[in-house]
Amino acid sequence: MKRLIAYNNFMPYEADGLRFKLFFAQRLDEIINEISGGQGGRVADINFAYHNSWLLDSLRLRGDYIKYHQWKNLNELNREMTRQLHENMDSVVTPVCAFVTMESETAYNHLSSVPEVDLFVRSSKVKEAVEPTNIIWENRDFNPLLRWGRMILIIIAVCVVLFVTFLATLYAKQLTN
Repeated sequence: MKRLIAYNNFMPYEADGLRFKLFFAQRLDEIINEISGGQGGRVADINFAYHNSWLLDSLRLRGDYIKYHQWKNLNELNREMTRQLHENMDSVVTPVCAFVTMESETAYNHLSSVPEVDLFVRSSKVKEAVEPTNIIWENRDFNPLLRWGRMILIIIAVCVVLFVTFLATLYAKQLTN
């Protein structure tokens, strides 16, 4: 509580998202302190994931419409995005999971030793991150088929590059002989 109050004295008008992030970090610090028997530990950073893949896809499409001067399509997309934002505002601004980075290995071990923690009204599951990059966690909402399709395209592109490199190596070897 002291950290949050001191922070509020310096920045009394911070955004609700930042205040929630600070409150969340403070609550996790308290939980780690309880679990560890007073040894404590601190949260280094928290990144939240949202159900917003539709918005990211729409913004990408919007950029294409602007790039190719398709103004009619742009206006229709803007209207549709505005409508969906008004209907689905809670899903866009409400976090569905958090990627928590700990300051120390000990704090990480204490927190990962429990399967669930009581953060707010109900308990939340605690699992080790599969891939420790924020990019993956912030885009968790994307359709698995779309994600697999993009991964297959990347694998194909890498294979083509490797094959071209192999052919260039063979050609260079023939030239030297």
